[in-house]
Amino acid sequence: MAAGVLNTSSHVLSVVPLEPSRTPKGEPRDCCPMSARGRRDALGDGAVALAATPLFAHLSVARSRRSSRTDPRLIGHRGCAAEFPENTLTALENASETVDAVEVDLRRAATGEVVVVHDATVDRVTDGTGAVADLSAADLQALSVLETDEGVPLLEDVFEVVPAAVDVVLDLKVSGLVDDVLETAAAYPHDVLLSSFEPSIVRTASEAGAETALICRESTLARLFRPIGTTVPIYPRQDVDGMVDRAVSLGCVAIHPRLELCLRTPLVERAHERGLRVEPWTVDAVAVGERLRSSGVDGLITDVCTDLAGRLR
Repeated sequence: MAAGVLNTSSHVLSVVPLEPSRTPKGEPRDCCPMSARGRRDALGDGAVALAATPLFAHLSVARSRRSSRTDPRLIGHRGCAAEFPENTLTALENASETVDAVEVDLRRAATGEVVVVHDATVDRVTDGTGAVADLSAADLQALSVLETDEGVPLLEDVFEVVPAAVDVVLDLKVSGLVDDVLETAAAYPHDVLLSSFEPSIVRTASEAGAETALICRESTLARLFRPIGTTVPIYPRQDVDGMVDRAVSLGCVAIHPRLELCLRTPLVERAHERGLRVEPWTVDAVAVGERLRSSGVDGLITDVCTDLAGRLR
């Protein structure tokens, strides 16, 4: 579904569809019929008034939403990375047919654009080498991601290919992205959640009016228990209350814990007592997803979207 422009000519806000422009790989980029800034400018005085309010700042303008198709909601990790090449537009398009939300990772290119890639370097996922921060957006788009004909996408590309009814979770890997991310997201009708491991990034996003989630993992010692699964009764004590307190103090609406924390500690109960949604990562097996569902989590950040969706509908 294409992005749209808000029609402010009446008391009820509606979205006027825009046809996306798809540029073949390697050709000069004319990203879309209108840039994010252009979309905002096209809204006129109505947009200015909306942008000045917290309601618009955290992207909660009234819109038509679908009901969640699964319970808990499914969040396609990097576009369902076990099924499609991670963080590619193809992955996001396909994942959107199954999940309630897609999750991608964000960094900044040397030329300033916000780009979609997990690692600090391109070595693992492309045919190139080098740090993302040292490569221009054009250089990144010219690479081949995981032996596909796709390069590293820009943030606005995500919103162009993901239907408006599918939520977008943005994992900010570096600082200094919040303002640009929110400016781009404000031009689209999607519900957006900003997440990060880094508390300072989460705080900045919350203070800017975004809905946020703190990502957290178990202790270094507890990570040694990952290979033995979650059925062995022995597990190191975790500072669950500290994790929840931190998320609340940062103004989060959700916490994104490593999945073992939901199955081996009282984190789900503690978070719910404080009003936080709990959406663990990264679910890579249907059986684990079902156990997490039984634990009362609100979402599953998963690489195995199709199989889990079939079980959770």
